[in-house]
Amino acid sequence: MSIFKMLLNSILVSLCFSGLSKAAEPVAGQCLLEPYMTVELGSPVRGVLSEVLVDRGDIVNKGDIVARIDSRAQRAAVALAVSRAEFAQRRIDRNEELVR
Repeated sequence: MSIFKMLLNSILVSLCFSGLSKAAEPVAGQCLLEPYMTVELGSPVRGVLSEVLVDRGDIVNKGDIVARIDSRAQRAAVALAVSRAEFAQRRIDRNEELVR
């Protein structure tokens, strides 16, 4: 191999490796990322979210809990319904005692 070819090969190798080191440096710029897939989430009940359990970009699977709905209003409605049922039962019991 001639000296010229050896020198040319060493220059090409140097250029290749110098290009690799520059490619690893961060590059500033603007870009737009498109989501792989989007889905609509829903709930059978309306309400206000009390907690979101995932972040933007997280991968979720079917059945994963992604958020919690504030259930204070529903719990209060259940407690009210239980109280009314207990009150109605006491009225029935009292009326039965009065009839005897």
